[in-house]
Amino acid sequence: EAYYAGSDYPAAVEAYEAVLNGYPGSGRAAAALLKIAYCYLAQGDVNGGRAYLERVVREYPASAEAALAQARLQAR
Repeated sequence: EAYYAGSDYPAAVEAYEAVLNGYPGSGRAAAALLKIAYCYLAQGDVNGGRAYLERVVREYPASAEAALAQARLQAR
């Protein structure tokens, strides 16, 4: 979160990927994927951001993060 808050998006992506790889079934996975999407979008990588938003919706359809991801996808 500190990397994201400080706009160090590449480091934030690494940290969120570490959460996904270290705790793949955890309750934090959907949030980590969503934050990765936001990092890519903040860096201007629309395709990368979209891919992660779609992944959140596909892998965690009933989550609050999926609702946020879906709203972001529809806004684009």
